[in-house]
Amino acid sequence: MRHTAIMATVADHRCTPEFIRALHGEGLDAVRINSAHVTPESIQRMVAVIRSVDSGIKILMDTKGPEIRTADVVAPIRINAGDVVEIISSHCPCSPGRISVMVDNLHQFLSQGCHVLIDDGDLEFEVTHIDGTVVYAKALRSGELQSRKTVNVPGVEIPPLPAVSQRDHENICAARQVGIDMIAHSFVRSADDVAALRREIAGTDIYYTFDNTDPDSHTPKYTDPLSIPKNATWLRIVTYRDGKPVGKVITLTTKELAKRAESDKRTGHGNLTVD
Repeated sequence: MRHTAIMATVADHRCTPEFIRALHGEGLDAVRINSAHVTPESIQRMVAVIRSVDSGIKILMDTKGPEIRTADVVAPIRINAGDVVEIISSHCPCSPGRISVMVDNLHQFLSQGCHVLIDDGDLEFEVTHIDGTVVYAKALRSGELQSRKTVNVPGVEIPPLPAVSQRDHENICAARQVGIDMIAHSFVRSADDVAALRREIAGTDIYYTFDNTDPDSHTPKYTDPLSIPKNATWLRIVTYRDGKPVGKVITLTTKELAKRAESDKRTGHGNLTVD
C-alpha cells in the first residue's frame, strides 16, 4: 500500500484530457495549479479537464501571496561571496553589480545589518550602508541571479503587503466556483495571513493528524501554525467544505515537513515548527 500521494504541477497549455489521463495511469493522485501563470478562466478550464478524467483527483492551487521579486536579467548574473552590490527599487533589468527589486521605496524599509535573501535564500546579502535611495550590500554566499527571483528580509515587511492580493482574490473565487480541493498560500508571514485566506474561503476547513490515523471533522482543525510532535512520522490532512469531506486524504512525511520548516526558518517564511 502506498502511503505517500503523488502531486504534479501541470501547466495550463499541457492540461489536456490525454495528458492528465497518462499521468493518472502512472499513479498521479493530485494536480497543483500555479496561479502565478494562469487566469481565472484557465483555472476553471483546467479543473473541468482534470475532473473529466477522474473526479477523485485532488486539485491544489497555490496563490502568489505577498511576494516581492527582482526584475528581469538579460543573462544570468554571477555573484561571488564578498561582492558589494547596489540594490534599488526599479522595474529595469538587473545588471552586474546592481539588483533591481520591483517594489517602491525599498531603501525606507532596510537598515545597516539587515540580511536580504534572494531566490529563497540561495543568495544572501548583508546591508552595509544606504546612500539616498541606493542600498549597498555584501554577498555572503556565491550564486547566480536569474530573472524574477523572490526577495525577503527576515523580520521586515518590505513594504506591508496585503495577505491576499486582488489577483489572488479573483483566482480564489474562480477556484471555489469549480470546487477546488485545497489552496496553498505562498509567502506566509504570520497566522494573520492564514486568517485572511480563511476569510476568502469561508466554509472550508482543514483537519489533520500526526498519529497515523485518518483525519476527519473530529480531529484537530488547522487554525494556527503547526508544531510537529517529536515522535510523529506522518502528517495526514483532509479538507471539508460546508461540513462535508471533499477529495482524498493527503499524507506527507514529517521528514519532508521538517526540511521545509528549516528552509522557512532560513528565509523567514512559513507557519511550521518542529518540537
